[in-house]
Amino acid sequence: MKIVITPSGYKESLSAKESAEIIAKGVRRILPDAEIAEVPLGDGDEIDRVPATGLTGNPIESHFGIFTDDDGKKVAVLEMAAAAGLRLKT
Repeated sequence: MKIVITPSGYKESLSAKESAEIIAKGVRRILPDAEIAEVPLGDGDEIDRVPATGLTGNPIESHFGIFTDDDGKKVAVLEMAAAAGLRLKT
């Protein structure tokens, strides 16, 4: 099983990196054989709001972020819960 952990920080408590490490530690306790990628996100500066089309075809607002990974490659992260989340009315 592959799992990607992409938290942002908890203001005045944990950085995004610390959050990812703690979440990964918990996942490893339950799924010791899982392949885990820790990809901490920034706390808002790197995240852009964009219009998107939701699951029902209605316009919604979603988010994406672009960051540089440890190898210097640019990586885009798309927030899918806004477009396919349970909060949307059918």
